[in-house]
Amino acid sequence: IRYDYNSYHGKIFTPRLAFKWTLNDKNILRLNAGTGFRVVNLFTEDHAALTGARKVEIKNELNPEQSYNANLNYIYTGEMKVPHFAGAPNQTIDEMSTSKPFSELSAKIAYTFEYVKMQSAIEIYGGVKNLFNSYQSNFDIGKNRDSNYVFGPSLPRTFFIGVKLKKQP
Repeated sequence: IRYDYNSYHGKIFTPRLAFKWTLNDKNILRLNAGTGFRVVNLFTEDHAALTGARKVEIKNELNPEQSYNANLNYIYTGEMKVPHFAGAPNQTIDEMSTSKPFSELSAKIAYTFEYVKMQSAIEIYGGVKNLFNSYQSNFDIGKNRDSNYVFGPSLPRTFFIGVKLKKQP
């Protein structure tokens, strides 16, 4: 639960919800939802047009901008028949194998700070890839590897953070 106070707009309540449902030992479903707000700033854009002797009249009450978001993301891949061809150091015959089922869930959150006067923005983000840490660990290696022997996520759980500079139009 988030609660903010703005000296002009007063109390602002922005609830969020995170829901996790374990369907069985191999399937998990997640739902995230939330709200946000941004107070009004009339002069962030086109302020040059409002300078000088012009009179600016605001006829209606300006309320904060509200935003809503929701995210539901889940990938499940069951068992697959996967051909594995000879040639790799540990693979001497062609064979058909059965992969293990896997689930993959990734999430990213980000916030953008806009700098209108400089016509730019900075986005700060972070998240996790392959939250369930389910990945294929038996890739072929070497010059004679079976490069098509890929059936699952290639990386284990990975956390990331970053900063992105953006040029606004």
